[in-house]
Amino acid sequence: MPRMPKWLADFSEKTFKAAYKQTVITEVEYYAPKLKRIRYQGDALRSIEWKPAQEVEFRVTDTEYRHYTPMYWNKEKGYTDVLFYLHGKGPGSTWASELKVNDELLLIGPGGKFIIPDNSSRMVMMGDETTLSTFYGMQQQLPGGVTNIHCLIECEAEAMGWPEKIGMKAIPLQTIPSFPGRIQEEWLRQHLQTADSATAYFLSGNANTIKNLRRILVSTGVPGAQIRMKPYWLEGKKGL
Repeated sequence: MPRMPKWLADFSEKTFKAAYKQTVITEVEYYAPKLKRIRYQGDALRSIEWKPAQEVEFRVTDTEYRHYTPMYWNKEKGYTDVLFYLHGKGPGSTWASELKVNDELLLIGPGGKFIIPDNSSRMVMMGDETTLSTFYGMQQQLPGGVTNIHCLIECEAEAMGWPEKIGMKAIPLQTIPSFPGRIQEEWLRQHLQTADSATAYFLSGNANTIKNLRRILVSTGVPGAQIRMKPYWLEGKKGL
């Protein structure tokens, strides 16, 4: 629910209280000026069985909501960490940039189906700065059968060192100005020789890039069931 009238949002919070978890921010850390980790703590988080890549939702203005994917969830201690890319291009980024320790917020979720298949032994993750939190979380709790991972993060020059800063295994690819996604497509064409049933592909970030990458995979014979997609943004559109 990216957007709804204020009266309806207020009504939902009062009427469906079980869907909202009360949290307070206990930690804020900047890995870079535009990369911010926030820890949300709350007793309600102790009862949740979170799976990597499941997302949560926050009300970021009186009328707008945004989905974010935690990078870590500690059920025993009742907290979750979310990594925000502060790109400054929307209400979600503005909201996240202003958050500080002791702020109280309502958290919705978690939920979502961007889940690692149990039968995968190899994984390919492809995304951009908006997917760092998602892919970091997935790498921390891999199924026992996964033995090989390739993670590619397309990013601006200033963000090339971000995966290393957060302790994430990834290959940073510097984006080609005016051609977002092109560098990922080139990498995939160079490295994808034949399809196999043991590799799961996780495509996230820009919606158009995801569509193009999926087209390349399918044309090479990769079954659609082995491709997971999670768009976070599309140029000119709000609220994905």
